[in-house]
Amino acid sequence: MARPKKEKRRFSTLAPGPHASWGAQELDAKVRTLREEVKRTRKQYDKTEDDLKALQSVGQIIGEVLRQLDAERCACP
Repeated sequence: MARPKKEKRRFSTLAPGPHASWGAQELDAKVRTLREEVKRTRKQYDKTEDDLKALQSVGQIIGEVLRQLDAERCACP
């Protein structure tokens, strides 16, 4: 007869209490917030990558112009 009492106690410990749904809602809100943060961070990362690509392209163009100017200077004398 001691066995049913132990099982009953064990199941009552594992059963969700009245605040279980509140905890789940709180976790859902945290997960939603973190997902939005990840989305914003990815968008910011993509923009940064695009800005770096543009800067690299401008740098290459400037380098080509400077190379041509140096070639013209050396050819003058």
